[in-house]
Amino acid sequence: MAILHPPFRDLAVASVVVLGGLALTTVLRLRRSRLYLPAALLTVFCVLAAVGALYPRSQVFGYALWRGSRVAPSVALTFDDGPSSRYTPEILDALAKEHAKATFFMVGRDVLANPEVARRVAREGHAIGDHTFSHPDLIVTTPGRIHSEIERTQRAIERATGYRPDLFRPPYGFRTPLVYEQLRRYDLRLVEWTVSSQDWRRRGAAKIARQVLRHVRHGSIVLFHDGRGNRSDTVASLPIVLKELKRRGYRFVTIPELLAEQAQPR
Repeated sequence: MAILHPPFRDLAVASVVVLGGLALTTVLRLRRSRLYLPAALLTVFCVLAAVGALYPRSQVFGYALWRGSRVAPSVALTFDDGPSSRYTPEILDALAKEHAKATFFMVGRDVLANPEVARRVAREGHAIGDHTFSHPDLIVTTPGRIHSEIERTQRAIERATGYRPDLFRPPYGFRTPLVYEQLRRYDLRLVEWTVSSQDWRRRGAAKIARQVLRHVRHGSIVLFHDGRGNRSDTVASLPIVLKELKRRGYRFVTIPELLAEQAQPR
């Protein structure tokens, strides 16, 4: 599945499949028992909860932007887990060369470590979103910790750039009703993705580019990474992706621009 993100997501999905299979087996064995209906309802609830928490396109727990207008020939490139003192400047150079704008979902502690890089992102006209302070799995995080992760990142980004983000992407794309509760407090819009570059697999620049180019359509939101690991393959893949998408007639837009296109009457 192109939507799968880090290895943890693969493990989580595999666990859901196994548990779902076990639950279904139990339901079938109980079909002549008074426990059949409760077991069936519990199975449906568990499946819906898993889909709501793990699937980037899911709207089970609340609205998540995962794609823009399919009419406009626009694509939104997004970068998670930075800013990195090494890879983010190289990514910015590649974007500038093709006059492309993107959206960077920043980790608060890395903003504190690299404020000058965060400032450059803002100065060059890219959009910035909140990606938590320490990149935890929010499914197993307490409400107080979720609040702290968002608040500390908001402050770090505002201190570095003068801008307080109104976009949020949860680590790994995982979210629960508790996450949405905090987003409402900060008036943050949750953003997922349409296409994962799968650059975390480190399979080389050509395969990353091929993965993106095979799946991009009008309005796609593409997931890359600029931090938390060796992102040299991502950097090397960008010129390939940018040049080919330009050749196909795509415009590179930020998430706010993608939202503005959605709001325009057709």
